[in-house]
Amino acid sequence: MYKHKARMTPRRYRILHLMAKGYSDEQIADELDLRKSHYNLQRWRLYCYLGDVHKPLDAVYVALQKGLVTRSELSKSVEDAIRKQYPMSNTNF
Repeated sequence: MYKHKARMTPRRYRILHLMAKGYSDEQIADELDLRKSHYNLQRWRLYCYLGDVHKPLDAVYVALQKGLVTRSELSKSVEDAIRKQYPMSNTNF
């Protein structure tokens, strides 16, 4: 687990919501007008905030469990990927 104590900021919420919509890292950085290195830092801090998270799909799944994003905010492809990656979570949707 990461040792950095991150907090949730409006920018990190925006990153999380774009992940939920299925945006790629490059698309998110472009959408938020961030350099790739700054985006990577923000993503890492978001992962620290969420806990033991290492991939965007995991971040979205944990965010769903914590109520940070809702099912209606997910793109169809992200929802399908979560159902495939976490088959026991179908009842939690």
